[in-house]
Amino acid sequence: MRKILLGINLFVFMFSYSQGIKFTYDYKLKLGDSITSQNVELYNENGKSYFYSDAKYKTDSILNDREKKMELTGNKMNFKNLPNDELVYFLEKQNSTGQVDFFSNEFEKNLKYSEENKFDWILDDDGGKKILNYTVKKATIKKYGKTFIAWYCPDIPINDGPYKFYGLPGLIFEIYDIKFNHHFTLIGIEKGNIDINLLFRKQKFIEVDKKKYSDFRNQYKKDPFQKIKSLIASTGISEVIGSSGNNINMTKIIAEREKKVIEKYKKDNQIEQ
Repeated sequence: MRKILLGINLFVFMFSYSQGIKFTYDYKLKLGDSITSQNVELYNENGKSYFYSDAKYKTDSILNDREKKMELTGNKMNFKNLPNDELVYFLEKQNSTGQVDFFSNEFEKNLKYSEENKFDWILDDDGGKKILNYTVKKATIKKYGKTFIAWYCPDIPINDGPYKFYGLPGLIFEIYDIKFNHHFTLIGIEKGNIDINLLFRKQKFIEVDKKKYSDFRNQYKKDPFQKIKSLIASTGISEVIGSSGNNINMTKIIAEREKKVIEKYKKDNQIEQ
């Protein structure tokens, strides 16, 4: 009990004296026969929260620094040695209403949609377990065509969690679907403000509704280079001259790249399919 009280007191201190709190989760994602793992962040500040990958924030920070150096030196932007990232989106959430703004960086044009979320959780009052020395309780829900099990902490009064999940009487420490396609586990709590503007990095987002986003994504998975192929067909230009003076067959290059992209999408495993 003493450890739990210490944990609670630490959180109350953090919550009272800091504008922002960052919750770090380990996110295990099943892709085909393999499982990838990466850190994702839930940053809570002034009634809003932001869900994004640690890799994206680091990448945006690196590019922001390189952009400043480029302006000073006139050198080209260096895109090498950037962190690998399986998440191609980030979220902004209104904790009081459940509204979610979904920002996609997956395609050549950035898309955004907004929606109101409702979660009908079933609470299990029997028993519990410990995560990070906190006592957590169990809840289940059927959502996005899957059954999810969540472990939440009533002692941390934030009704939020990773991805779009929210609405439990306490922070979600762990959540996974019963087939373990997606598994989030809280691994760290840290106070302090972050520059959330780095997530947007001067990007422009085209606002669409959720159905249009889903339709666009499904079409892209089938024919990712449709726009370029249409341009080649309409102009009749299928070859260009490279920097070394040799002819480059664009049709062949696009076909090779398209094959790789389609193969990658065969392993596609989004929380919402």
